[in-house]
Amino acid sequence: MSEARSISTNVWKVIGVNLFGVLFATGILSAQTNSDERESTIEGRWKVVSSETFGEKDSEELIKGYVMTLASGKFSVSRADKDLRAGTYTVDSSARPRRIGLVFTTGHKGNALGIYEVGGERLTICYSKLSPSPPPESSRPKEFSSTKDNQCMLNVYRRLK
Repeated sequence: MSEARSISTNVWKVIGVNLFGVLFATGILSAQTNSDERESTIEGRWKVVSSETFGEKDSEELIKGYVMTLASGKFSVSRADKDLRAGTYTVDSSARPRRIGLVFTTGHKGNALGIYEVGGERLTICYSKLSPSPPPESSRPKEFSSTKDNQCMLNVYRRLK
């Protein structure tokens, strides 16, 4: 693999980890007092527990310490308490699978479309490669998979208390 491709792949892996954090932030936007409601929303703080970029599993070392915070249509991604990415998100929780749209405004800037599912303390987000402008709807993943061909990122998160 060329050095440029290796750097590009690593950048996409980091973006993927951050984007999943953003996707988590695109959950139902309301104060949660009921534990059932808390389990069905993506709002909150989420730790990345696994990540795949374009079909390749990201190393534990690469994803270690990444936290995504999602609240009120805004998201941020940090690692070791250092802010890395931020932006806005929208969700359509009535669609199946649920849909998320992300706009990264700091760090690696761009737009992505994705799908997500949340259950209990686990959040899974699959999203398209970042695009400098709003991507076409056809770029939104149809299933939770990351392959070289679909150029998607797939992240799994665990809710932080």
